[in-house]
Amino acid sequence: MTILQNIEWTFDEKEFFKASAIDDDELVYEARRFTQFAVPLLKPKAVYDELFVEDLGENTVTIGGVTFTSAMLRKNLEGIHRVFPFIVTCGNELEGIDLSGFDFLAVFWLDTIKEMAVKQASAYLEEHVSTISGFKKLASMNPGSGNVDLWPIQQQKQLFSLFPHVTEDIGVTLTRSFLMVPNKSISGIFFPSEVNYMNCKYCTRENCPNRRASFKGEEIGLSRR
Repeated sequence: MTILQNIEWTFDEKEFFKASAIDDDELVYEARRFTQFAVPLLKPKAVYDELFVEDLGENTVTIGGVTFTSAMLRKNLEGIHRVFPFIVTCGNELEGIDLSGFDFLAVFWLDTIKEMAVKQASAYLEEHVSTISGFKKLASMNPGSGNVDLWPIQQQKQLFSLFPHVTEDIGVTLTRSFLMVPNKSISGIFFPSEVNYMNCKYCTRENCPNRRASFKGEEIGLSRR
């Protein structure tokens, strides 16, 4: 298992202002005051492991002694031997922070900053895994991403069991409803793939703000809602 602490990331103020729809001079001042305080505190982190696919069932995959249930995951890992389970986070440094000294919009600005940090950390982790593994092209699946039946979010429990000290290692905890804290955290499995698999291709939510690929779910019998 490998732990990556304090992953470097770059705060882009223009991107932040655009994502936050900030164009008022007074808001610019307040947002700048907040980001100058918050950004230096945030330290993205990640943990991953290199494990082997031990067994493929009809709709199951066993990795590192843990059995996952997902027909799509099983399909994607056909013929694959090495995989890389991971958890990456924006960092927990700003969890529970007192925002009373800032504009009320700081709650939303905080989420925007955390989203920017975890996206960069996720890209860094993928490049890092690609480099150390020698696989030029990686795809990933994430429990709870896309349609609920692709890889149910309840499978987070099995994924987290591969990282029993993840809270101590990178500050991520799993709630009883299988959500992660900090909320801007991503878990999943990287695997080598010549096919550009994306969860979005099999997600029927038409107006998802994070959609990165057009819907292709008809291939496996899904229909748009």
